[in-house]
Amino acid sequence: ITRERMPSRTGTGTAGFQPATNKNNATEFALELPDLRRSFTYHVLAGRARSRPYRVQVEPLPDLADLQAVVTPPAYTRLGVTTNAWAVEPLAALVGSQIKLSATLNKPVRRAEHVSPRGETAAAPSNSAARAEWTFQVQPEHSGEWAFRFADTYGFTNAPISRLLRAIPDRAPRISILEPRLPELQM
Repeated sequence: ITRERMPSRTGTGTAGFQPATNKNNATEFALELPDLRRSFTYHVLAGRARSRPYRVQVEPLPDLADLQAVVTPPAYTRLGVTTNAWAVEPLAALVGSQIKLSATLNKPVRRAEHVSPRGETAAAPSNSAARAEWTFQVQPEHSGEWAFRFADTYGFTNAPISRLLRAIPDRAPRISILEPRLPELQM
């Protein structure tokens, strides 16, 4: 068994096979690969024997490419629907607003879910696509950090992704009488 040069995050590197004993007391060899970023082909040498080539395909972890939030405020506000790219800046919405989240992912996933600040998990319908959608009504307890978790068809999961939501409480209106300007109102 020899050391082979393998691509890694910093270019190429070597990795050595480590002998191990399996449950049948036979010797096997294991290889822990570095943090790979590119696919590669390898073969195994034992004495003069050389195996056929084997291909290791590196798959990217699922990741969020874009997250759009369509916010529909409560009807009584007479405010219009807004569409926001929910990226770095917190998303602000009135309590009672309906939010439709549309996530575009870097690859198809088999599971997509968001986790509210209270730990409530909501899964998007499973469709093995590179998109996921959720709709919910904003409640006061929704202010805080929302996490997004994805798993691809191989079972690989994403690195942590979170966004902030600020639920704006509904307040009683303030009324100012502009006319007539009398110190007292007579009835």
